[in-house]
Amino acid sequence: VEFSGMVANFGLRLDRYDPNGEFSPMGVLDYATLGLAFDRGNPVEYNDVHRILDYATNAEAYYAAAADTFFKTTAEAKWYLSPRVGVSFPITEDSKVYFNYGHFVQIVQNEAMYPTTLDGENGRVQWMGNPQLDFQKSYNFELGYDQNVFDQFQLHIGAFYKDYSDVESGMVYAHSDQSLIAEWAAQREYREVRGLDIEIRKKSGRFLTGFFNLNITNKSVSDLEVPGISQIPVITDDPNIGTNGELRGVPRPIVAELTPYGRGYIVFSTPRNWGPTVMNYPILHRSSASLGIYYTGPQLQEHPDGTWREQHPDVYFHTIPRISTNLRLGRDFQINQSSSLRFYLDIGNLWVSKYRNIPGGQAGKDYYSDLYAQGKEDRLGTEEVTNKDILRTHSEVLYAGEYRSFILGMRFTY
Repeated sequence: VEFSGMVANFGLRLDRYDPNGEFSPMGVLDYATLGLAFDRGNPVEYNDVHRILDYATNAEAYYAAAADTFFKTTAEAKWYLSPRVGVSFPITEDSKVYFNYGHFVQIVQNEAMYPTTLDGENGRVQWMGNPQLDFQKSYNFELGYDQNVFDQFQLHIGAFYKDYSDVESGMVYAHSDQSLIAEWAAQREYREVRGLDIEIRKKSGRFLTGFFNLNITNKSVSDLEVPGISQIPVITDDPNIGTNGELRGVPRPIVAELTPYGRGYIVFSTPRNWGPTVMNYPILHRSSASLGIYYTGPQLQEHPDGTWREQHPDVYFHTIPRISTNLRLGRDFQINQSSSLRFYLDIGNLWVSKYRNIPGGQAGKDYYSDLYAQGKEDRLGTEEVTNKDILRTHSEVLYAGEYRSFILGMRFTY
């Protein structure tokens, strides 16, 4: 729809998936042998995870699943209608604002829907898929501004928000006396992502083109932990436990992770027939040098020792910012009107800011604790520890990007 310079796009997308199928031990849906996959009069039957508490013990549920006599259920096809809206409105000849809104869905993994994993050593059902799972959903908003700068650069500023719901997660079925415990697939998790995207781009130029993009993202994930009991909610056979038999924590966002990321390319290229000549041949024409720049801001980390985290529940660590660069040198040769040859040299980790890989095991725990004692929770990746013995590890790679890589290649185009 166009009106007074405004352009609006409206759309609807219909998604449908039918979970009915057969799951092989290799984890592959076997449709070739499944003539009744979409025969609604003869639906496929699956193990009914929601009836596992009807079994008295782990062993009873285990042998029922192993003998394929477990309680059965069927699954229905799922439908979802996703609206999409996009509006763009010019402010001046060189600028515009836009707004996008849409629903997006994604099917859960096959491993969450189909397999039953048995623990033969302990005689129990370890995991049960749930073919009745619905779509994972997200609701996306974006508001942006684009500006032409001196007919040389394009400036883009955009803010976005993404709300994820019905995200694939896990739960536990358990008898109150723990005679039966089994994990299964559910959709309790939710996530939120907010961010700002800033980009400056030079699309054309005789010698120089490129862009740089800075993305600042704030992420939060629901905390489903039952403190002191389980990382995920537990449903029991006793309605007097928890809330109607369910133990669950308060679904609250954990500490939000705010991390800036940057990436850019600066491309220097020479036009045809440019530069010095040798025997009337321009030796530098159709050459290029591309410099890739990557930036990662401080990232949120936790102390690797669970006991330490319980004693310091509000303490979080952050890595130091990191920068790395790659370089590609290229030269094109025109063979004839329909074919060309390109030689290139890629140099990975041309220059990398110093970042010490954090030791593992006990040394890693001591590393975090040492920085905390100095009040340097934001210095992960440095060697600023008081006890230098912590850094005496046997790792062959001590620093991120410690080794450069060189790739010489050729590409023929016809």
